[in-house]
Amino acid sequence: MSRNRNSGPTGRAIEEQLRRQTERFEPVLEISPTAIVITDLGNRVASWNPAAERLFGYTAEEAAGRDLNGLVASTDALHVEAEEFRRRVAANEHVQSITRRTRKDGSIVDVELLAVPMVAKDEPVGTFAIYHDITELNRQQRFFGELLEVSPEAIVTTDMNETVTSWNPAAEQLFGYTVEEAIGRNIDDLVAAREDLRAEGEEIDRQANEGRTVRVVTQRTRKDGTLVDVDVVGGPVRVGGELVAKHVFYHDITELQEQKRYFQSLLEISPTAIVITDLDSKIVSWNPAAEKLFGYSAKEAVGRRTDDLVATRPEFHDEAVRYTEALARGERVDAITQRTRSDGSLVDVQLLIAPVNVGGEREGLYVMYHDISELQEQKRYFQSLLEISPAAMVVTDLDSKVVSWNPGAERLFGYSTDEAVGNLLDDLVATRLDLHEEAAGYSRTAMRGERFQASVRRTRKDGSLVDVQMFSAPVVVSEERVGFVVIYHDVSELQRQKRYYEALVESSPVAIALMTPDGTVNSWNPAAERLFGYTADEAIGRDVDELVATIDEMRAESRAYTEQGMRGDPAHAITQRTHKDGTLLDVEMFSSPVIVAGEAVGLYALYHDIRDLQRARRDAEAATEAKSAFLATMSHEIRTPLNAVLGMTGLLLDTELSGEQRNYAEVTRSSGDALLGVINDILDFSKIEAGRFDLDSAPFDLRDCVESALELVAAGALKKGLDIAYELDPDAPGALVGDVTRVRQILINLLNNAVKFTEQGEVVVTVAAERLDSDDRHRVHFAIRDTGIGIPEDRMDRLFESFSQLDPSTTRRYGGTGLGLAISKRLADLMGGTMWVESRPGSGSTFHFTLEAEASPAPVRAFERTTPTQLSGRRVLIVDDNATNRHILVRQTESWGMLAVETGTPVEALEWIRRGDPFDVAILDMQMPDMDGLALAGEIRRHRDARALPLVMLTSLGRSEKTSVEFASYLTKPIKPSQLHDALMVVFGGEPQPGETSAEPSAAAAPDDRLAERLPLRILVVEDNAVNQQLVLLMLQKVGYRADVAANGVEALEALERQTYDAVLMDVEMPEMDGLEATKRIHQRWPRERRPHIVAVTANAMQGERELCIQAGMDDYIAKPIHIEELAGALTRVARRPGASQPASAVDAGVIRKLVSSLGEQGRGSVAALIDTFLGHVPGQMATLTTALERNQVEDVRRETHTLKSNAAAFGPVQLAKICRELEAAAKAGTLDGGSDLLARIAVELGRVTGELETIRAELRP
Repeated sequence: MSRNRNSGPTGRAIEEQLRRQTERFEPVLEISPTAIVITDLGNRVASWNPAAERLFGYTAEEAAGRDLNGLVASTDALHVEAEEFRRRVAANEHVQSITRRTRKDGSIVDVELLAVPMVAKDEPVGTFAIYHDITELNRQQRFFGELLEVSPEAIVTTDMNETVTSWNPAAEQLFGYTVEEAIGRNIDDLVAAREDLRAEGEEIDRQANEGRTVRVVTQRTRKDGTLVDVDVVGGPVRVGGELVAKHVFYHDITELQEQKRYFQSLLEISPTAIVITDLDSKIVSWNPAAEKLFGYSAKEAVGRRTDDLVATRPEFHDEAVRYTEALARGERVDAITQRTRSDGSLVDVQLLIAPVNVGGEREGLYVMYHDISELQEQKRYFQSLLEISPAAMVVTDLDSKVVSWNPGAERLFGYSTDEAVGNLLDDLVATRLDLHEEAAGYSRTAMRGERFQASVRRTRKDGSLVDVQMFSAPVVVSEERVGFVVIYHDVSELQRQKRYYEALVESSPVAIALMTPDGTVNSWNPAAERLFGYTADEAIGRDVDELVATIDEMRAESRAYTEQGMRGDPAHAITQRTHKDGTLLDVEMFSSPVIVAGEAVGLYALYHDIRDLQRARRDAEAATEAKSAFLATMSHEIRTPLNAVLGMTGLLLDTELSGEQRNYAEVTRSSGDALLGVINDILDFSKIEAGRFDLDSAPFDLRDCVESALELVAAGALKKGLDIAYELDPDAPGALVGDVTRVRQILINLLNNAVKFTEQGEVVVTVAAERLDSDDRHRVHFAIRDTGIGIPEDRMDRLFESFSQLDPSTTRRYGGTGLGLAISKRLADLMGGTMWVESRPGSGSTFHFTLEAEASPAPVRAFERTTPTQLSGRRVLIVDDNATNRHILVRQTESWGMLAVETGTPVEALEWIRRGDPFDVAILDMQMPDMDGLALAGEIRRHRDARALPLVMLTSLGRSEKTSVEFASYLTKPIKPSQLHDALMVVFGGEPQPGETSAEPSAAAAPDDRLAERLPLRILVVEDNAVNQQLVLLMLQKVGYRADVAANGVEALEALERQTYDAVLMDVEMPEMDGLEATKRIHQRWPRERRPHIVAVTANAMQGERELCIQAGMDDYIAKPIHIEELAGALTRVARRPGASQPASAVDAGVIRKLVSSLGEQGRGSVAALIDTFLGHVPGQMATLTTALERNQVEDVRRETHTLKSNAAAFGPVQLAKICRELEAAAKAGTLDGGSDLLARIAVELGRVTGELETIRAELRP
């Protein structure tokens, strides 16, 4: 390729050869419609035909001698490609490619390129290139491709051998094959896989190969083997008159075919004879019911005229003419007539004829024949009913003369049929003058053709009167009135009962009103006259709401109760109504529908005057409020100095003290704690007594709850030398939904009592559960057994009474308020359970309590999983003098597949060791009579070394003993299964499982003295008590903070005006301006982004205090006495609060993270499942709540709102909980004013909660 025409003789020879060949092609080049270019070995244009001039825009003179690629491959990408093609041609290759080239004007042209080397005398002399303009072809192909892509029809292109070459998206969707799967395969293999369909497909292929277009309605197979109904159109593709391919269009007509089959199935199963005819009345469809009715098979009927089959009598022909004329007028035919069967018999039918219209054109008729033979039989049956009816039934002519008098009329009025027929009806049964005039009025009504019914009195043959319910209606035959039917029901007994009821209503001391469905009064007893001031004459006929519900809110409530009653639901409410003089009346209202024949026809309402009761209730509530206020005040007054005592004592104990000083401080601290416990008991009791004690509802771990309670009493038990243990039934749920704080409170109370009244022996907790229903609700049974002093049988009935002790000597010796058991019993009752005791003096006691709760998803701990291989088959020796401990240890180790051998005497254990009994590990109790655990361990080591027999020590001291004996592990009582499992796993070379410790540590962590370095804050302390000021400042110093002080709300506002603070620790009760008012002023004065985080610090521990602080605008809450750990936690929450510009989250992600962490390894999945459950219940709860609110069902609203709040509690939805509390409080107060607005706010907030929970759930699940 390096040769050129200046390279010497060889170059000139080549050039000469190229010129000669070019001249030889010249005639062809001139007339060719295709651009042809010849270049020399240097890629310079040697020939450029007219078609090339037209294609590229250069004249032959402009192109001659120029580099071809510089002319037609001017872009970088095309130039690289063109050079590659040139290299291949130089290597004696033929190049053929679909590509693009540039024109003189810079535009791009699509070309099909063929380039071959030119050779003379076996030497290359140049390149011969043909450029075919395919721009238009490509445009058409792209257009066709786009059509294929967007077409809703499945379009497939095949070659002449039925191999798929094109397969559009609609084909992918219809048949299930992707384009990659379809291209290159035989079309019939794909969509005509069934043998019968393949034969049909091959026939379509054959006709298309012959150049014909074929259309057929058929079925084809999908990828999954199912069949699809399709309208197939297949035809040839011609190029230049030659068959080159085939197009096949598939239109999905599944729905159309389904409709057709559905209609056909309706015809098949219809009990009515249905016939379809063409315009000549020839039958085209004859269903099975027609076969059954007329006796002709479909085969016999189709193709024949209907009249020739079923209207063979002459009188039917005239009828057919009338029907034809009616149809011609566009009317439908509906007539009672007769038709003939195949056996010649007649059948009574209801005939309906309607046109069959397709596309606006009539194509035939629908003819339906309904067999009414049975109806005619029923007509005869009705006549027989007249004879046997217990009601008096009389038929008269238009002149009111009796023409039919049934036996019921004979019995009621005393006239025989012969005596009655032919006489005027009124002359028989309305002989009294007043009745005769009344009957004449009814006759006039009847003559107008009207139906009527009335409660009247009529005369018998003997002259006596009878109460009857009369019904009258005209008798019409062929649209002509021919007489009347009159029915009389004897209502004498009903009227007697009515008069008795009216007497009761008249004498009732309760106001009773009877209303029609629209609320119109039709009965108003004397008590109603006295209560509301309206006489019966003034009230009857008026709307009840206009009388006694004159205020708009009352009227709306009353109408709601009326609508509720008319739906069949009784109503009850404590409400108010208005007196005639405008004063308000407190009433208890009961309303109920009046049901007649299963239908509500009216409403009666009872109004009980409860003004005296309401006054008494208000007085009682005022007394309760005064008591609550007193308790709140006293709580504050006691807790404020107590806060200082306990806080200062805690700080004092953190300093260097002598032994005597520390003893004094410990006594002060324990006495203060005891006083705090008494105050808490009194406050809890007062909340329960006032009915204001609400339980929280959130998932909690049952084992953690029991273990944390045991840990709190363990020190006292071990100090007295008591064994303490627990056993949890393996079938009990791992986690429950409820108030863990109150469950733990009951446990701690009972455990403290057990330790207090037990001098030696043990205290054991057992927990079992039974499933109550399919909703995973359980009854959980706790038992706390001790070996203490026991309780005399005659004193047990006083145990659960408030402020009660067994006797004064018990109080003097053991102390206590006598409230603990009473509170615990009430808490158990609130949780759906109960509490009882079993005891014998000197033998100890067992206190039982139960609760009902739903199970919650809980993680499976390591010690609860399948048997670990490190422990399975290991022999364990258990030595403990306490039988309960041995039982628990044996049961637990055997659950891990270990072989347990247990004994209560160290001597027996040594005998087994000396004789060589094989053991892999030994668990020894520290405190045993005769020989303690250390001595026993020393003896064991004389026979077995540490490798041969590892030892695990159970100690009540919480630390390892100084001893020369090597122990593999020390475990502190009460033994937790997780701790025992980890210790044994370590002994046998396994790894302890992380995350097995309690989610709630038994002891608070030491305060972080570098908290301020990690979380720097500017803090203002607002406190009026100087001692408490000093205490809070000292506590803040403990964690590294310095703070400013304000003595009341006024000073706090002034301090905030001077500088910015991150946090304000705000006391609630202060002179001049309290904390609540100061908080409101802060919210009014400073925008959110500049507002400090306000933490309430209050000694008022009454129920609702926290909510009061939050509603006032405070962000957090700490109760006095202040614990430094709680203070540090509150400051941590201040530092981590979201920025002011950030909208508050609907749920507390921190709460959810803590919940996930507390549930261990499976926490993420468990919490995601919990969110599923919550979201699944929300729609039903909102529907129930909405219905209850619409019906003003106060208690249902309170219960559903509380349930919703409790169910959501696990996710910390602060705003939702706040709104739910508002609605719950309104329901408790007996009024739902504003309930609709609160419900709307709940719905909006639930939307936010749901959205955030769905996001969190997605993050929790992988």
